[in-house]
Amino acid sequence: MPSRRRLLSSTAALVSSLGLAGCSADADLLGTPTDTPTETPVPYPHLHEEPLHVGPEFDLELPPGVTLVGSPGEATVTLLASDTTAPPDEVVSWLEAGHPVAVLGYSAVETMGRLLDQGDADPPGDGSYIGAGGDAPSVAFCLIPAPEDWDTVAGFTGDRDSRDRAEQLRSAEYVVESVASRRE
Repeated sequence: MPSRRRLLSSTAALVSSLGLAGCSADADLLGTPTDTPTETPVPYPHLHEEPLHVGPEFDLELPPGVTLVGSPGEATVTLLASDTTAPPDEVVSWLEAGHPVAVLGYSAVETMGRLLDQGDADPPGDGSYIGAGGDAPSVAFCLIPAPEDWDTVAGFTGDRDSRDRAEQLRSAEYVVESVASRRE
């Protein structure tokens, strides 16, 4: 019976010769793959499909391949951080021009309410959607302007510490998907 060292050395030699042989007949010893490689799905597909505008100090790192544009008019939605320094009157002008705006981060509903109040917004309808968050901390709140009454998209969580980058990206994906689906 051959020793273990000899078996290992013979196996190494066989693997080495197969590796050097490349596509030669020896490669058939390994068999041919029966599965064709599948394409890896793109995480957050709507973030990759839709152009986005981001406000000042928006520090959420978006995945590579996301299209960022310079103005709300070119974007599906404008994304703002919950501590945004965007001028409220500018945010209101985007909404009044028909461009959806979303706030991402803790207290998104409250931030949107502050922006509308300080920007002297005059949205159609009764504006009751601003209090839609109740007592739950929000991670995303989006206003989608419409002629009769502005529509909303909101996402909530009860745990301030659990909102990591992945959760914020999921919230952004949800908002972008919701805005894009209403456009159709």
